[in-house]
Amino acid sequence: MSASRVFMIVVALLSVYPASSFFVGSHEGVAYGRRPQMASVRLKMSEEAARAETFREAEIVGLELLKTGMYQDALNAFELGMKLPGSKMDILRKPMIGGPSPVGGAASGREGSVVYGLDEFERQAGYYNLACCYAKLGKPSESVASLRSAFRSGFDDWKTVRTDPDMESVRGTPEYEALLQEVDPKFNFPNSFPNPFTLFGKQ
Repeated sequence: MSASRVFMIVVALLSVYPASSFFVGSHEGVAYGRRPQMASVRLKMSEEAARAETFREAEIVGLELLKTGMYQDALNAFELGMKLPGSKMDILRKPMIGGPSPVGGAASGREGSVVYGLDEFERQAGYYNLACCYAKLGKPSESVASLRSAFRSGFDDWKTVRTDPDMESVRGTPEYEALLQEVDPKFNFPNSFPNPFTLFGKQ
């Protein structure tokens, strides 16, 4: 299933079920009874996520689920994506099964097969998406843990972390602030240069 096909399916679903379908009732007199439609959309999009064959396909569906407020379903899609093939190609080599080599009786050589894993940017995006979902689900510890994994994978867009609405519920928690102090350059700037007085034996 290609990423373009997943995208077309998501667009089709959202065109059939408008944004109002994802909200149950309103305090301003909007009619209630949207649950059947919302459940139908959730089921169809979750099925598409389950059929994803690559990280990108699962990510596309997960982002749409996150956008429409289906946070647990989005989390499931992103977790699945982290286990699927990405765009990083590698060669997996293993011993060939066979008889002795024709030269010297040594064991046969090795054969290789192409495998695909997540590259650094896919890992960064995957962990960051998980952090956003956990934040939306009211799980700050899990959110910060995923955010830490994103930074350890090379993610360095700390400005986005400070302004992303998806992370709003986590900001201000001790875990979040401690992590930002580790990765945000403005906290580490005074310590990034040596004390000039120590160069002359003075403190």
